[in-house]
Amino acid sequence: MPQCGMLIRSTLIAALTITTLLAGGSAPVPGPARADAARSAAIDLLPAGSAWRYRDTGEDLGTAWRAPGYDDSAWVSGPAPLGYSDPVSTTVGYGPNPAAKYITTYFRTTFTVTDPLAYTALSLGLRRDDGAIVYLNGNEVARSNMPAGTVTTATLAASGIGEDQSFHPFSLPITALLAGPNVFAVEIHQASPGSSDIGFDLALSAVMPEPPPPPPPAGAVRFAIIGDYGVNSAAEADVSALVHGWAPGFIITVGDNNYPLGSADTIDANIGQYYHDFIAPYSGAYGAGSPNGNRFWPATGNHDWYSSPPLQPYLDYFSLPGNERWYDRREGPTHFFFLDSEDMVSRGAVTSTQAAWLQGALAASDAPWKIVVLHHPAYSSGPHGNTPLMQWPFEEWGATAVLQGHDHLYERFAIGNIPYFVDGSGGYTLYGIASVQPGSVVRYNADYGAMRVEANDCAIVYQFFTRTGALIDTHTQTRACGRPATRFAVIGDYGAAASGNPTYIAGESSVAALISDTLRPDFVLTVGDNNYGTRPPQGSTPDTRGSAEYIDQNIGAFYHRWITPYLGTQGAGSPDGNRFFPALGNADWFQPYPTSTVAISVALAAHFDYFPWLEQRLYYTFTAPGAPGVIEVFVTSVDSRDPDRLQLAASPQRAWLQNGLAQSTSAWQIAVVHYPPFKSEGVTSTASYSGAVNLRLSYADWGADAVLSGDAHLYERVMVGPAADGRSIPYFVNGAGGAGLASFGAGVLPIPGSAARDDAHFGAQLVEASSCHLTFTQYAADGTPLDTWTVLRDCLPIQRVYLPAVTR
Repeated sequence: MPQCGMLIRSTLIAALTITTLLAGGSAPVPGPARADAARSAAIDLLPAGSAWRYRDTGEDLGTAWRAPGYDDSAWVSGPAPLGYSDPVSTTVGYGPNPAAKYITTYFRTTFTVTDPLAYTALSLGLRRDDGAIVYLNGNEVARSNMPAGTVTTATLAASGIGEDQSFHPFSLPITALLAGPNVFAVEIHQASPGSSDIGFDLALSAVMPEPPPPPPPAGAVRFAIIGDYGVNSAAEADVSALVHGWAPGFIITVGDNNYPLGSADTIDANIGQYYHDFIAPYSGAYGAGSPNGNRFWPATGNHDWYSSPPLQPYLDYFSLPGNERWYDRREGPTHFFFLDSEDMVSRGAVTSTQAAWLQGALAASDAPWKIVVLHHPAYSSGPHGNTPLMQWPFEEWGATAVLQGHDHLYERFAIGNIPYFVDGSGGYTLYGIASVQPGSVVRYNADYGAMRVEANDCAIVYQFFTRTGALIDTHTQTRACGRPATRFAVIGDYGAAASGNPTYIAGESSVAALISDTLRPDFVLTVGDNNYGTRPPQGSTPDTRGSAEYIDQNIGAFYHRWITPYLGTQGAGSPDGNRFFPALGNADWFQPYPTSTVAISVALAAHFDYFPWLEQRLYYTFTAPGAPGVIEVFVTSVDSRDPDRLQLAASPQRAWLQNGLAQSTSAWQIAVVHYPPFKSEGVTSTASYSGAVNLRLSYADWGADAVLSGDAHLYERVMVGPAADGRSIPYFVNGAGGAGLASFGAGVLPIPGSAARDDAHFGAQLVEASSCHLTFTQYAADGTPLDTWTVLRDCLPIQRVYLPAVTR
């Protein structure tokens, strides 16, 4: 997990990994063979490119060939991809007549699984040209571009698809696996006898369950939120196991604790059976209660009120503060305010006694995070919909978040400046989405789950997980917390306005406006390719990259207000000292690659003249202006024309980076490396996992908390680890600053660890940091958040060391 340099290496922290969710969207679909790789270990059970036995004789094998015990020892074998005319490793036959090729070719292979129950999910990636049916241990598990029903060797694929090298994703049940040998049998079908090619490959991976998270940092709390759960079902048992695996300090419920009628004869089986170890005093039949006082704080729900007399079993079962119907509870930096909404929805709500109590209690609290908990949702897209009587001015009264239930799904709203959560997926039957309401940001109803929250004085991170451990959504709130803090923007591959390309001009303009008008950071950091000259990034001529003639048009026209000294003609520079820190990219070198022997002072003359404070340094480090001791950035040089480039093991630059990261006294360290060590662009098989392999260095072991890169004109976050101390850190590809957009490609197979990908938006990152937290958020140019990653740690003492902005 990310932490700081060697001088504070013993500090205990907790990393929280985030998944991309677009505004108004639902949960992202994981890529083939790498589902949930960001949080769990993805194990290749059968990698792409494996060896297969095949039968290419054109005969009809019936159905017996699909069985695990079928004798295929006489079949020919070879590594995938297999086929003909497509790019393949093994060429199969098609018969004596090219105009009447065999329609069906058969493939089989065996792999071994020691313990299927060790996995939580299976993902299959299938390359097929034209159609395919996949059998695992004799059972059909995938069908692609084939008609329904019974097939024979003469059955044609549904359509011709041309040359298709992409992998098509399928999710398989864990129950499809056997302990010991497992057999895949696959039939590939042509769309016509005259089809020119076939191609086949297959990859299968499994996801290991997430290991228990480390304890929360000192000064932080971790808690779980469950709702609409008390039904004594298998789903409730699964959610309970999920929650217990987090080792939360306490549990919050949003109501409907005891289905169906809130009765005394069901309450212990519905609640105590699964959560007795959090309850005190506990006098039920399922074991001991909490040894450390009550750690279970419920809100009432309508089903808790259906008992006779109303709510009495609930009041008898729990020992809660105040009148036990509405009450508050302070836990570290969090303060909870529980409402009895079933009582209020029939009484006029905002004029009620509870409303007056809540308004006064929120005003009196000095907690950083003030969270209102109620059952009936003020806002919901589920069947119950909005509850107008509960649409109180929570934010105006001081609340920082609202937790709700009643509709059996997960949803997050942005109402005003605070989040409203619906978390009703704790165990009872799930509901559908009825009508999407204004303000809805994320909706999910495909599985049961719970929320995990961590908070300290500076940040609070809300996450929703399914019962299988899949992370669906994360929302982070930060605040000024009495310690130095900083906010900075990160852009990459942006300086192409001088090309005259309307797309590039619009892209860079929109990103610059996002930074200046919306993000409003303390400074701007680039990951390279600041000056494409007039050369379109994908073109070949004219090649004016890095030229002095166009550098101001490409940079200063958009970012002059951040630069000091500013020597261009676009307006005034920064009045508050330099706040623009560029990294070198390949487009910043004026001399093209064939003349790479030209002196660096010549090749980078325009860059150094434009940024004279660099003093001709290709790599440098700086601390965040105005926030001493919070963050230190290490900007590296990786172009092949630099004889001291970071890729070279014996380079002074590598020693500088390794020593600098280890010796830094800042709370956080970030490395900037223009060429991305890991990326999923163009990946269609495990053999094509991409990135600058020679830059896959031990950044985390040296002390880095994140790695920023560009070059690829898109956005990706890849979680890499664990390091020697168990940490995984994010590697960001952030090349969407304006100089055109690239594409991951059709049928992309995300590189292991890929947690978030976007190739549809120009944009920039906002990084927020204090000694207690570090948050990266990628924004589209229109201000839509695309991805967030946050890590919390114990709040370190304020560091009074302030390094100069530029050192070697």
